[in-house]
Amino acid sequence: MTDRDKRLMDAMEQSIIDASEEDLRADVAESGEDFAQVASSVRDRLARVRKEAQQRALRAAREGYERSQRAERSFTLPPTPAGRRELFERTIARHPELNVQFRDFAALNDDDIASALQDLFELGKIDE
Repeated sequence: MTDRDKRLMDAMEQSIIDASEEDLRADVAESGEDFAQVASSVRDRLARVRKEAQQRALRAAREGYERSQRAERSFTLPPTPAGRRELFERTIARHPELNVQFRDFAALNDDDIASALQDLFELGKIDE
């Protein structure tokens, strides 16, 4: 949405807010709609929007909490390339949904595996 569009939407919103009930009833009647039905529809939409906003806030709080929990847990990569590869393969085996992403993981070098392990830890896929 452009800045101009936003200003236009804000002005339209403000004109509705500033309108009297009588003006709103007249506008709805002029459009041929039932005022009670329109009011009910608006109330329902506002309730949905409010619930969606609350759900977004709850999801954001949950994600923040989960991130902080993961950050508090320490993760140390195994000290050897063989140990890192073994942990990587074990993790992939425990989470089959990841196999598609890492189908050809035998070709990954140690840096790729270390990076993938860190990502898997942050996603909560590594329990160790």
